[in-house]
Parts: sequence; C-alpha cells; structure tokens
Amino acid sequence: MREFFFVVNPASANGTTKTVWREIGEYLKEKGVEYDFAFTTGPNHATQLTTDAIQKGYKWIVAVGGDGTVNEVVNGFSIEGKFAENASLGIISRGTGCDLIRTLGIPKEYQGAVEILKDKKTREIDLIKVEYLNHQGEKEGRYCINISDVGLGGYVAQRVNHTSKSAGGLWSYLRGTLLSILKYKNRQGRVIVDGNEVYSGVFSLIAAANGKYFGGGMKLAPMAELDDGYISTIILGDMGKGELFLNLAKVYDGSHLTHPKVKYYKAKEVIIDSKQRLPLEVDGENPGFGPVKYSIAEKVIKVIC
Repeated sequence: MREFFFVVNPASANGTTKTVWREIGEYLKEKGVEYDFAFTTGPNHATQLTTDAIQKGYKWIVAVGGDGTVNEVVNGFSIEGKFAENASLGIISRGTGCDLIRTLGIPKEYQGAVEILKDKKTREIDLIKVEYLNHQGEKEGRYCINISDVGLGGYVAQRVNHTSKSAGGLWSYLRGTLLSILKYKNRQGRVIVDGNEVYSGVFSLIAAANGKYFGGGMKLAPMAELDDGYISTIILGDMGKGELFLNLAKVYDGSHLTHPKVKYYKAKEVIIDSKQRLPLEVDGENPGFGPVKYSIAEKVIKVIC
C-alpha cells in the first residue's frame, strides 16, 4: 500500500483542478511521494472516500480542493462516532477562499504544500460540531474545521457559491459581500454562550470560529486558536447597510472587534436560537439553516502543517 491517499475535487478552483492535478501528480512523483488518489463526483463524496481510505489503512489523507472539500474530508475522519486515531489530514488548497491554510501556515502553491506533506509533522487541533436544520428541515450535524456563521456570512456564501469564482478568492468574496449587503435583511435571535444568554435582538452576523479567517481573507476572528479548546464567538449586532459598508475594511485586519456593536466570547458551547430561518455557512458551504448549536470537540484530528 502506498503512503498517501489524495481526495481530489476536480471541480474546485473554478473547475481547473482536474487539469492541474496532472501537474501535482508529476511533482509528487518527482519528490518521491508514493500515493493513490480518487476524484470526487459530487457533494459529500469526499467524506465517503476518506472513510474508505482510512478503513483500508491509509494514514495520510490529503484533501485537494477548497475549504468545502477539506470540510468533507474532515467529516470522513469521524467513523461510527469516533475520530480515526491513526490517520492525519493533509491539505493542498485549490479553492476560492483558501482561508484555513492562512491560519495553518500552509502555502497556497502546491509545491510548498507538498514539502509540508513530505515532512509529516502534525498538529492536533480542535473541531466544532455544528447541529442545524438541513435543506429538508431535518436535524443534521457535521464538523467544522475553520468557521461557521449564520446571517450575512451565510447569505454571502450562497451568492458566491452560485456565481463564477474566476476572479479569485479575494475579489469573488468582496464582490459577493458588497452585493449581499445591499439585499440582506438582518435577522433576529438569541445567543446563549455556555448556558448564559449574552445577546437577544436583531443581528447582522454571528460566527463560531476555530480559525481566524473566512470570506477570502477577512480576519473575522483574530483571537481564534485552532487548539485552545474554545469556540471563538463573534456577534455583529444590528448594523445598517451604511455601517456594514463603512466597517468592511476593518474585518480584513481584525480591527472590527473594537466596534461598539461587536461582541466576542470564548465558549465551549454556543446556541443561536431564532424563530426565523437563518442562512448558515460551514467552511464556505451551505448545508442548511439555523437555529444552530455549536460545541467544541477538543484535539480530535491531526493536521500535517
């Protein structure tokens, strides 16, 4: 059996990964990396491919795709309610946002990412369990490795995921954010942090963060750490369209936390309750809607970084 198993999303990076994978494969061979791989064929296929590879005995599972592909691979590490202890996650980023690798320190260029994989140095990190309603209105759960949010961020992700991403991560998300602000209507809800209600009323966005970045480079959660055992929770209160436009630049450097309508907490569990259907984003994808419950899963996965 070869050392590595690569789960490749050929549709990632606006459909260019299928072609670029040939280059990556040749580079891996040049560097003496022995591997097997499989292409994903649709939603959640990466999860099943990952589970199958782990059960076959592969110890180094590499996601080749965007943050959504990484999320699916991460969820494949959870087998019958337990996380695989003898396998580690690797990443070659081929997505639009590429936000997780910013926090992990993995290069975007595949050559640099391959060097990281060859070193096989791992770090145990946390995940966030997300419980929500799927598109059929049924209760569902999955793990988040980077950031999940309800409200404006979920609305932006829906827009970006249904338009061309050929402009690249920064511009695709910036354009999507600007257009979304014009049409988005703030939601209403309650936020319960570790059993205590900390917010009730109208809000623009509420996020549960494990990593620091989302939306193609926005530093939404500068205080977040991947292995501190806490969910970094950010609440953007009732901000009007003008306020959102004026403060958008601050989100890119993390200085938005000083705004009087922004609250942030460290938590083990966060519940966002609402009578409204809340647009939900999990690692750049839209698996369903809130209300939502977040809980921390401490150091359950090893990442090559």
